[in-house]
Amino acid sequence: LHLSIRRQRQMCIRDRSDALRRQRQFVADASHELRTPLTALTSRIQILQRRLDRGEDVTATARELRGDADRMRDVLSDMLLAAEGQSFAGESAVLGDAVRDATAAIRSLADEADVRIDVDVVDAVVPVPTVTLVRALVALLDNAVAHSPAGGAVELSARRSASGVEIRVTDHGAGISGIDPAQVFERFARTPDSGRGRGFGIGLSLVRDVAQRAGGSVVVESTSPGGTVFLLTLPTTTPW
Repeated sequence: LHLSIRRQRQMCIRDRSDALRRQRQFVADASHELRTPLTALTSRIQILQRRLDRGEDVTATARELRGDADRMRDVLSDMLLAAEGQSFAGESAVLGDAVRDATAAIRSLADEADVRIDVDVVDAVVPVPTVTLVRALVALLDNAVAHSPAGGAVELSARRSASGVEIRVTDHGAGISGIDPAQVFERFARTPDSGRGRGFGIGLSLVRDVAQRAGGSVVVESTSPGGTVFLLTLPTTTPW
């Protein structure tokens, strides 16, 4: 009887420890995922204020603010589903639409950094919810913009492959140093040069999680003092 009670207590302690670990992980992930859209929202509000002060038309900016708020709501909802272990079964996204939303979400941050975003993607449907794919693309773009020099450009391209679609995000920064490139996808991994602002080492790990849940992968395809290329490979649900 005493052994049974002891085992039950040990199981209870493990369950509580696991629940606390998952709670902390969700808080960290949600905080990171909301940081970029919140920063974009703040930047957009500043633009709105400047245009109001100059007596300019703010209709388009107000519409963009609504889009930023909607993206924050969608990100939080998607994070809650991910925390519950929801699969991607039966859900899909049109790559072009997800790219458009991701670039719109990061545009104000890129403008502030004086970084241009060039897009060249093929049409494809991938087995990932649109909001989830947008989150992954925003994380890759945010990382690329943060490590790009002012006046530079980030390229987002997508090409067909034998297994699906290959999505590349390229920056022209100083490259990855001080850490094995494969380790940048580990939670809380950070390079000595974390780019503009403070990085928390979470964004790229969430990209890897999305890729793996979809049956794909993400790797650092190349890195050098001339820049870095991240390759996100996803299966498609439509034949070429």
